[in-house]
Amino acid sequence: MIGGIPIPGTRRRRTLPDAHHDILTLMGTIDPGLADWMHRHSRVPALLAATSEPAQGLP
Repeated sequence: MIGGIPIPGTRRRRTLPDAHHDILTLMGTIDPGLADWMHRHSRVPALLAATSEPAQGLP
């Protein structure tokens, strides 16, 4: 299981689904067309769904 992405300066982690959502949101701010393309072509949601355990952030 992947425990998420560390948040510098804290003992917390971002979940992978949350980080993926944030990346798509940032892309949409920069280039809505790119965000749409990424949303349609990203394999990240399928890869996260295929893991045996859900990726969760640590408190």
